[in-house]
Amino acid sequence: PLHVAASAGQFQAVKFLVEQGCNILAQDRWGNNSVDSADLEGHTQISSYLSEISYELFLNELIF
Repeated sequence: PLHVAASAGQFQAVKFLVEQGCNILAQDRWGNNSVDSADLEGHTQISSYLSEISYELFLNELIF
C-alpha cells in the first residue's frame, strides 16, 4: 500500500501509513522501496518526507 500511495502522490495516505507503522524500506518486486516509487513519479514532497523518516529510523538504530 505504501508504494502505491507514494507513486500516486497521495501524501496524506503516505503519512497515515507511516504513522500506522508501515515498513518504509520494504521493496516491491522490482527492488524499489517507497522512496524510489515517489522519486520515479516525481513526487518530491513525498520522497523528501520518506527519506527524512528513513534517516531518523537509521539514526535510532545506531543509538540504541
